[in-house]
Amino acid sequence: MLREGVRLIRDREADLATVDQSIATGLAQAQGGRTKSAEEVFDRPALQYRALIGGTECSSVSRIRRKTI
Repeated sequence: MLREGVRLIRDREADLATVDQSIATGLAQAQGGRTKSAEEVFDRPALQYRALIGGTECSSVSRIRRKTI
């Protein structure tokens, strides 16, 4: 039982280290100017949806359709 507890703690520490690394990577990207505005991020799905219902497809919509077919 003690071994299982130690294993769980080690697993949790490893998971937290992965999360810490992801956060550090994201912060470095943000500080390096490699970000997108929220407007750009949230507008993209809307543009793709409009292209689907409007009959004209943008290239990213075509890629999404091919992946799901």
